[in-house]
Amino acid sequence: MKQTWIAACALDLLSFGCSNGSNGGGGTGGTPAVVCDDIDEGMRVLWGETHVHTRLSLDAFWFNSLTGTREAYQFAKGGTVGVACDDRTVACETRQLDRALDFAAISDHAEFLGLFDEQCRRDDPAPSCSLVEQFILDNIDDLLNGNNNDIVDLLLTLFPDLAPTAGIWQQIIADAEAENEPCEFTTFAAYEFSPLFNGSTVHRNVLFLGNALPGDVFQYTGTEDEWDFFDHLEAQCGGVDDCEYLTILHNPNLGAGRMFLPVGTDGLFAGRDNRPLTPEDAELRAKNDVVVEIQQLKGQSECMPGFGFDGLGNDEMDMDCFFENNKPYCTGLARDSPRCLPPAETICSSITSDPMQEAVPFSCSAPNDFMRGALAEGLKARRVVGVNPYQFGVIAATDQHNANPGDVREVDYIGAAGVLDNSPEVQLGRWTCELGDPGCEDREFDPSEDAYYYARVLEQPTCRWNTRRCVTQGVNCADLDAADGTFSPESGNAGFEGCCDITGAPGSFAGANRFDVIRERAWTSPIWHETLLDL
Repeated sequence: MKQTWIAACALDLLSFGCSNGSNGGGGTGGTPAVVCDDIDEGMRVLWGETHVHTRLSLDAFWFNSLTGTREAYQFAKGGTVGVACDDRTVACETRQLDRALDFAAISDHAEFLGLFDEQCRRDDPAPSCSLVEQFILDNIDDLLNGNNNDIVDLLLTLFPDLAPTAGIWQQIIADAEAENEPCEFTTFAAYEFSPLFNGSTVHRNVLFLGNALPGDVFQYTGTEDEWDFFDHLEAQCGGVDDCEYLTILHNPNLGAGRMFLPVGTDGLFAGRDNRPLTPEDAELRAKNDVVVEIQQLKGQSECMPGFGFDGLGNDEMDMDCFFENNKPYCTGLARDSPRCLPPAETICSSITSDPMQEAVPFSCSAPNDFMRGALAEGLKARRVVGVNPYQFGVIAATDQHNANPGDVREVDYIGAAGVLDNSPEVQLGRWTCELGDPGCEDREFDPSEDAYYYARVLEQPTCRWNTRRCVTQGVNCADLDAADGTFSPESGNAGFEGCCDITGAPGSFAGANRFDVIRERAWTSPIWHETLLDL
């Protein structure tokens, strides 16, 4: 089972949730922004979570239908939640964080939001509930990897009179506001927009700030691309006083080339209605997509070996590219994943911008599914349309489906999806075959297979400093106090010591140089399991 800690330094990109200079003084709305007594204009690492699901999500309900949004926020603040094991309605374990988080956004799926909680958790559940539960659990691999058009069609057929989501969304906003504690714990009203276009996952979490938030969530059912979503956010929030928003893309590694389409390439169109991208729409996308989730339980989205991300074709030697690939292909090297597939089965030979078409092979991987490719594509796009639509920061999250944000303690990790992965046997082994394969009707679980099951991401403390920020500030490291390596308040640079190399001995700090390039990155540490069982 794969898992992550959130990368705290990305909070700098989420600072629209606080007043100028504050730590946790903002929030969804209702509570006025305040300046906190313990503000730190320099570096302060804050821990939080921006991607977690509760029983209001169409999938999480069937894994662990115990906990709602209010309890999830309370868990992030140090409270407890129950996690289901064998029965989604019965807690087998109570969870609690060692340390409360500083901020959280609960991001349930907009699609069918709260439907099953309303229809299937009551004393007289709808007749279709048991059928849906079995279908989702039997097809969970398709659901997680974006091949779930059949699931959506089934739900629309079985529940033609969908419960309105506006009231549920307003309760989500109220729950976030009720749990917001200025200067102690910051909440964001949020949801996940989860479109799946013919094997391409193009999901986004959207976080809001203000007192005039949209009246309802936006669901992908009935839309053909993400541009309707962008237009909705801009009309309902971006153009409204007292409403701000940002989106966090996640799992471009499952995008089959569609998340970051090439700009200016014949036959592929990154703009709306399957047309060339315009400068206006490039600006709109850049405004929306501020952050990309580079690590989460469905793998990493930084790079994959064989795509030549280093410009020399040598990235097979970069261990980052082999780490936590969701759809690895076989390079012939010893470090290949035991799950790898031949390139012809997993590398895209063609991608498409037409939402009615699919990439070849189905649900394949392309260079721009990974950040190293997407960021380079953004620079190319700027030359074509004058605007870079793919310019963003990175963050990590869990994508927990147990309503337990930040619960990633290694020693007693409970899994991410209740009844699906609650035991060590499920977390550490592999299935003998995959559902849908010929002869796989009676598949069995093999706990004897070696597997990696956990990844931890912890950003370096200096990750918030970069050359642009230091140059813009006009930092002059020669002004550092020679004794303690700090800037005086009078210098105007107090708090920007991270721009300077202050590794020397006390008394010599005034000779420090400004960093030209800061190369520190996130640390990732896989934990490998080698079975000792003789089965």
